[in-house]
Amino acid sequence: MYRRTLLVGCLLPVAVAGCLGARVASDEGAGVPENALQEAYILDLEPPENSIDEDEPVCEFNELPDAAQHEFEQTIEDGEHRVEETPVIRQRGCHNGYIEYEGSYYWLRISVDSG
Repeated sequence: MYRRTLLVGCLLPVAVAGCLGARVASDEGAGVPENALQEAYILDLEPPENSIDEDEPVCEFNELPDAAQHEFEQTIEDGEHRVEETPVIRQRGCHNGYIEYEGSYYWLRISVDSG
């Protein structure tokens, strides 16, 4: 009996606060404040190395999904690659580490640009 009272007493204020603070998304702005920062991810590479320590974790380029391979190759071509969504290569855990590509090891760095 007391559990229900306690549960209702704890959950009711949370539910009311959630309802009062909710924003309704519209076509104009889709519920995002005008002054919200747009984050972007920047991928860049250190110059390639021919060998690294055995202890270093390495991602094999051929084992990456196609989208991650594209991000990596785009970074090699451009020297830096900017994406608006979380990079696929980051989701694979291959960020801020080495990627073996065509016999060389590239240190991939991903940073966030909040401006």
